[in-house]
Amino acid sequence: MLNIQLAEGWEEIPPPGRGPSLMIESEGELSLYRNDFTLEHKFGPVGPVDCPLAYDAQASLVFRYISAPRIGRRDFSQIRAYDVKMGTSELIAELPLNQWVLWLLEWIRGGPSEGGRLFGLVATDDTSSDMVVLKHQLFLMKPFDGIATKRPLCRDAYAPIAFSLQRRRILFVGAEGIYTVGLNGERHAELALTDRAIGRGAAFSPNSSDEVLIGGSGLRLWNYKTGECRKLTQQGQYPCWSKDGRGIWFSESSADLLYYDIESRETTRVLQVARNHDKEYSLARPIRISPDGRYLGVQLSGKRMKGISRNSIMGARERVYEQSQAFFVLDLKTSELWRHEGFVTQFLWI
Repeated sequence: MLNIQLAEGWEEIPPPGRGPSLMIESEGELSLYRNDFTLEHKFGPVGPVDCPLAYDAQASLVFRYISAPRIGRRDFSQIRAYDVKMGTSELIAELPLNQWVLWLLEWIRGGPSEGGRLFGLVATDDTSSDMVVLKHQLFLMKPFDGIATKRPLCRDAYAPIAFSLQRRRILFVGAEGIYTVGLNGERHAELALTDRAIGRGAAFSPNSSDEVLIGGSGLRLWNYKTGECRKLTQQGQYPCWSKDGRGIWFSESSADLLYYDIESRETTRVLQVARNHDKEYSLARPIRISPDGRYLGVQLSGKRMKGISRNSIMGARERVYEQSQAFFVLDLKTSELWRHEGFVTQFLWI
């Protein structure tokens, strides 16, 4: 169990049963939980491909790409819808076995005269080549009709890290730097950065049409219209704006949660794993605030020494470490938080 340290004024409590529900993906299984982590529906395995969840609040449907969960199972490649009220799932589209939906899946709400659309990134393996050659495309799909409109992507468009329908922009990170891409796949502004750690999470500003936060080796605020890029912190990844736009939630590693105040430029370490062995980054996950701005969800991982063992071959003594993980919900109004043991790879506020 993770031992944590809290900032002054914060308190850990048992799950109180208030707030929105959570759709959680953990250990390859997708489930719906109440805010106190009581299980409502278990939807089953989703497969090994890392893909975010998209949510249509009007229809109470969660969408995800799924594939065969393990070797030996019948191979398949699908987009499915999960009904959070009924606890059922339904096939949306069957994809060819050489296609996968990667890293980007968003629900775009429709207008009065038309329904919503799924928007995402599809990767296709060129089976005509002897080598693995992946082609990335954007797609737009109306659920249940199985027909997707596809758009080619500009060169080096590899990993999308932020999306804004209002700006009609996607932020991509690639070998050539960071840049914005339009919804038709065309490249716009470019930020040339050589630091390979840049691009661990990003978020478009809720108050400005021209600024986006970029995480990695510190937090950077980039105005993609003027080209100005300002470094806010020396360390930081997976930034998430507060609802009022006055602050930024972020992590420095897989074992902490911090808050940066825009006006004072002061940083507060709200939550961290106590007596953590060392800073680890690969297990960090995106931070998400509920639509009403009151609740925040964050995954933390910690590593501590469990004991010392003797290598049977070399005879040397070796330290043995233990990894612990937990998912935390923070009530930003009451300064209280509660936890769910385990590792959460994806989640959505419902």
